[in-house]
Amino acid sequence: MAHWNSLMRFIKPLNIFFLLIVVFLVSNVMLYHFVYKPFMSKRLIAKGIIEIQKVISNSNSKITHINNAEGIFRDIEENYTINSINAYNQYGIAYLKVTEYNLALQKLSKSLSINPNHPSTLYYIGLFFNNISDDYFNHIDHNLLSKSVQFPKTITMKVKYDYALFFYCKSIIVDNKNIESIKSIKELISSK
Repeated sequence: MAHWNSLMRFIKPLNIFFLLIVVFLVSNVMLYHFVYKPFMSKRLIAKGIIEIQKVISNSNSKITHINNAEGIFRDIEENYTINSINAYNQYGIAYLKVTEYNLALQKLSKSLSINPNHPSTLYYIGLFFNNISDDYFNHIDHNLLSKSVQFPKTITMKVKYDYALFFYCKSIIVDNKNIESIKSIKELISSK
């Protein structure tokens, strides 16, 4: 019996030690997935957007900057977060600002395919249509968006502003407190 008691005194601290190791490992995994990965994703998105913005100041190396930005985006997708609506939206708007319409539409369309009712995505697509050139609008592949959104059959949308208004309104339907969409509708209507 004495042997059993001495054995138990030895095992109890080991149980506590192993429990502490398990808690330590689980907390590290949790921190990695829920703190580090989102932090790095956000940081890399910002780095990619800076790379896209360099297109404006140095159009000679435009392809290099776009390739760098896309490399950063692949890194985000492969290592930090997959199908991030925020990443697709931020890149889409950055490309729109430097008039890389094809890339902007690709990113925003992908965001829309992830969640067709995300209010920010709907607003940004409205912003896209409100800001693209008429020439680009006339050559756009409208089917790219119709895979994720059902356009009303009773309304004929002929000009880019029809599409902008559609997406702004859809954004408000999803989130009636979407102030940016409300302001954009007001500006769009008052300018026409």
